[in-house]
Amino acid sequence: MSGQAGIVLRPQPRLDSKWSSIDIGRMFCRDGLSNLWNELVKDGELSAETNSGMLNSEGEIALKGDSGQYYCGRKVLSCECCDGICVPKIGCNCEPCQSLDHGSGTPVNDNNSSRAPTVVPSQAIIGSWTWGEQPNKEQLKECLDTIVKEQSVLVAGAAGTTLSSMRLRQRLTITQRYLTALGRTATQSHETATKKHLQVANKRRPDNNP
Repeated sequence: MSGQAGIVLRPQPRLDSKWSSIDIGRMFCRDGLSNLWNELVKDGELSAETNSGMLNSEGEIALKGDSGQYYCGRKVLSCECCDGICVPKIGCNCEPCQSLDHGSGTPVNDNNSSRAPTVVPSQAIIGSWTWGEQPNKEQLKECLDTIVKEQSVLVAGAAGTTLSSMRLRQRLTITQRYLTALGRTATQSHETATKKHLQVANKRRPDNNP
């Protein structure tokens, strides 16, 4: 899901604890919505749709930063020059991401759909009939369909740029980030509780060795 047109949300697991503890109700006031949205931008969890990610050797999606290097956002570094997180500006990039800098890796397509075929604009179609052969009924129908599609795109673009639509998409993006953090945190807590339960059960188990 994208919060704005051309923007993709990429939740980073290292920030789940931060988002699972926020007051989600803040997004219903103007200042709170702006602050939460700016947090996503500052943490690098929003990226342009044209910035397609690459899958590194660890199976993590990495994005190209302004420096031209790839970063996956994981806390896997042990160097003393940064905080150990593979992110631009405040950290180095890890070895799997360094290999992407040299051209190895698998591209990740955000749209999961093939690019739409090129469509001839209706104005060009109508212009070709001025001095050329007059269209038949089927060609007129195709031209009318093209005009309807063009108008639909125009109307959708105009509606999508209204302030209310932009704020709605921002709230949906923030909600998605919040729910993603809750889901991951709940899963980790369940796994931790299960491990502790097994450890306690093993300690209470009588030793049958002679």
